[in-house]
Amino acid sequence: MASFKPYHIVHTDLSESSEIPSEGLQYSPVYQVFWWKNIAIGDLFIEENTNLSSVGEHGRLVMKAIQPFLDFIQRDTQNRENWRNILDFYYTAQKIKDERLPTVSVVICTRNRTEALKKCLLSLREQTMKAHEVIVVDNAPSDRSTELMVKEFPEVSYLVEPRPGLDYARNTGARYANSAIVAYTDDDVELRPNWLEEISLSFARYNPDALTGLIITASLSTLARYRFERYWTFNRGYVAKHYDSTFFQAHVSEGVPVWEIGAGANMAFKREVFEKIGYFDERLDAGASGCSGDSEIWYRILAAGLSIRYEPKAIAFHHHREDMKGYKRQIFNYMRGFTSAILLQWKNHGHEGNVKHLRFLIRYYPKLIYMSLKNRDSGRISTILNEIMGIISGFIYYHKQKNNPANS
Repeated sequence: MASFKPYHIVHTDLSESSEIPSEGLQYSPVYQVFWWKNIAIGDLFIEENTNLSSVGEHGRLVMKAIQPFLDFIQRDTQNRENWRNILDFYYTAQKIKDERLPTVSVVICTRNRTEALKKCLLSLREQTMKAHEVIVVDNAPSDRSTELMVKEFPEVSYLVEPRPGLDYARNTGARYANSAIVAYTDDDVELRPNWLEEISLSFARYNPDALTGLIITASLSTLARYRFERYWTFNRGYVAKHYDSTFFQAHVSEGVPVWEIGAGANMAFKREVFEKIGYFDERLDAGASGCSGDSEIWYRILAAGLSIRYEPKAIAFHHHREDMKGYKRQIFNYMRGFTSAILLQWKNHGHEGNVKHLRFLIRYYPKLIYMSLKNRDSGRISTILNEIMGIISGFIYYHKQKNNPANS
């Protein structure tokens, strides 16, 4: 296999020039993210063999990348020549701020990753709207390194959750928080300066019960990071979405795709939601099943008739696993947790669509293997065995845990 060539990430603000900028394209390959001032509007992979020599080819690719966003903000406008005016009008409208914004507590669950956590905390210091409180929950630490580092941030509350498991830590943070909104991010994330403000604005404007935000990769420096972004990305697009009982009922018979809603590294809840539907299921996610504590609580929220907003203006940058061993272990845990969560959803709610989806998944893998081999897609093939083993492990884990309580 040919050696991997890192991707150069280029952030391009289309508002700064009347022409589509081509800066950064001297590098190859390139991952280009497009902005209109502080709003992300699309992205584009430019592979090493992409031919941009023809006149206007790069511009055509850029327009294709941002067209879903343009369609979203101005559905009735067919004159695409005015796209700059459309974006400027939208940006101006978004600058209007609500007078009263709900307070936000930020919870960061961590374990033995002080260097990454420090970068996350520094990004919180740069927010345009300050958090009411920042809570670091140290989950079953093996030493005092996190505690000592957090002392550099006197504005941060430090808690220890001795029981290993991400959902134990999440629940400890939620119970400690005293703001109207509880927002979560991960220790391997750096936040855009307006992240917190956009979360608070979205709750004020749209009144969802929960929210997820856009996650953009921070680096594509290794093959593992590239493959994760290509096949398992946290990025759910640049268009806002609303999930409610209508969405839930439309999919419940075949399995509600709650994993499409977002990722736990960038999510927030009205604090009262935990009182209505309960806390995170402590049998799930890292340190337990491996994953899906976030998607399972979204399932419960929608099943209870509540709503979730995907807000792409609330932006976080995520550092994916750097090495292939960690990447493959992560994918195994994803499918283990995914399977466990679907089975628990079926047990808790009796929705047969969850079982149907697992049956579909079992039938899907032979087709996936065939198509991956046919297309010589070595990147997709590389984790299929890990995924299948994760599914099997998820069934075993569920049968061991199904009668244990969800929360302590």
